[in-house]
Amino acid sequence: MIQHHPSSVVLASYAAGSLPEPLGLVVATHLYGCAACQRLKTSVEAVGGSELEAMPPTAMADDALAAVFARLERPAAPLVPFERTPGLPPPLDRCRFDPWRRIGIGLRWRPLLGSGTMVAGLLEGMPGRALPTHAHRGLELTCVIAGSFVDAGTRFAPGDLAEIDGDHAHRPTIDGDTPCLCVFATESVRLSGWLGVAQRLLGE
Repeated sequence: MIQHHPSSVVLASYAAGSLPEPLGLVVATHLYGCAACQRLKTSVEAVGGSELEAMPPTAMADDALAAVFARLERPAAPLVPFERTPGLPPPLDRCRFDPWRRIGIGLRWRPLLGSGTMVAGLLEGMPGRALPTHAHRGLELTCVIAGSFVDAGTRFAPGDLAEIDGDHAHRPTIDGDTPCLCVFATESVRLSGWLGVAQRLLGE
């Protein structure tokens, strides 16, 4: 049973379409298995729709209709065949990732293609392994796909979403006896210790 959900602010941003795409992908993965957040998202969208209806009308540009017709006359772009990624829930199965990369003993990650300046992708850890201690200069969202991890005394299992905002250092650790697979996205990562020194020297 899912215990941890996105904050109301994050869910409202997702519903409004203002959450950056990599972060939105993590929320969408959580929503796929969380009926409670799906209902809340529908309610938020309904409120937003009501507010739009209450706004005074705005005049369109004189050439707006002509521009629409011009776009309709353009030839459609050819469809590119797309292979779904097996073993991942929607919407992750429709995403493209780089190959797996080792980031330490018992840890590996698979970057999300098209994530821009954000750090995002799949992260897998073996039981007992821990990520390096790190903090953030913005928002980090992580949704568990399989297995579980513990962060600051809180356990996150399949479907749970962990939300970290602000300069809060933490060190998630894989628990249980099975690997933990997550999808995550973060606006910025600041490593601690000697890894942080190397990060600053490299200008990352």
